[in-house]
Amino acid sequence: MPSVLHVAKSSRVFIENHDHARAVSRFGNDSPAWRAISAKMLAVLEVTQTGTLYVYQGQELGMKNFPRTWGIKEYRDVASQNYWQL
Repeated sequence: MPSVLHVAKSSRVFIENHDHARAVSRFGNDSPAWRAISAKMLAVLEVTQTGTLYVYQGQELGMKNFPRTWGIKEYRDVASQNYWQL
C-alpha cells in the first residue's frame, strides 16, 4: 500500500499558469502560419514528461497572448477594468 509520503512526492508538469504568458506566445511562434504547429509541439513536450499533467484554461486550444496594441477598452475583464481605474 503506497504511503501518503510517496503520493506527495509525485511531480507536477505544467508549461503555463496564470502568472506566465501563454506558452504558444512565450516558447513558440503565435503567427497564424505557425501557431497550430507550435501548440502541438508544446503539447507533445508536455505529455512526454513524467508526473501529473496540468492544463490551464485556453492552453488546450493553443490560445495566444492579447496583442500589445489593444487599449484598455478591449479587455472584457472586470478585474482588469477595476485595476486600470485605480
